[in-house]
Amino acid sequence: MVSCIFCVVCVIYSLVIYYLKANTNIQVVKYDLDTVTAGDYTVEIEITDKMLQTFRDDPVWKDRIKDKGDAFALCFKKYLMLKIEKKMFECKTNRIQWLKK
Repeated sequence: MVSCIFCVVCVIYSLVIYYLKANTNIQVVKYDLDTVTAGDYTVEIEITDKMLQTFRDDPVWKDRIKDKGDAFALCFKKYLMLKIEKKMFECKTNRIQWLKK
């Protein structure tokens, strides 16, 4: 009789611990989602004179700034974003090819 009661207590204890563990995990994820900021995903890039000159010499962007009247800084931001996205895609593609080998 005592052993049956002990088994029931162990099962209840295990269920309570499982519930508390699962509930804590949900609270941690909720806290992370509530406190995420843009700063968590911000990248700081040092812009060299060579990078700036390469952008200025690019005929596509030079025409866009002159013809469409887009702001220089906005065009430079778009240029850098496209370059970074291209590099990230190349890295991802190379990694996938490497994993397939």
